Amino acid sequence: MIYITDFRWSHEAIMLLFEEYRQRESSMSSGKISHKKAWDEIAATMHAKGYNVSGRQCMTRINTMKRTYKTIKDHNAKSGNNTRTWKYYEIMENLLREKPYMAPLATISSTGCVTLKERSISPSNSSCSSTCSPNIISRKRKATDNYAIEILEEKRKAEESKEKRHKEKMEMGTKLLHRLDKLIEKI
Repeated sequence: MIYITDFRWSHEAIMLLFEEYRQRESSMSSGKISHKKAWDEIAATMHAKGYNVSGRQCMTRINTMKRTYKTIKDHNAKSGNNTRTWKYYEIMENLLREKPYMAPLATISSTGCVTLKERSISPSNSSCSSTCSPNIISRKRKATDNYAIEILEEKRKAEESKEKRHKEKMEMGTKLLHRLDKLIEKI
């Protein structure tokens, strides 16, 4: 396989890459098509339009842009930071907004504090047909939500178990001190 190393991504090439990626992204994530095949198809389309790139270069470019988007999004989410902009930010926002790796269902801090994130489901971002109620969640999202809930439930149970063990140890310590006091009184 030949890798083209001196290709410079123009705005037009990036926009075409976005469009081709958008068309294949759901097939790639669902497993209907292998990632390699999808990237090779994207590269073939790019090549037909006059852009001499490989599938690997297309994949690398999209992944680099995802990282840039995530960095800017995280920076802008922090209080007190100046707002950063990027000319592809809105395009990436539309492409990645609902992806779990961009907006996790829940976060757990090092202190054990759990934060659940609410997700709004609307016909435009749901996989339901237009005849479905906007409140119906796709199976994939429901499975992801259920998995997050299971993890949070396991975390809650572990905390309860830890608290119970602590109470038992404290009670045993209190009983031991009480018996030691009685022993000392006899002496």
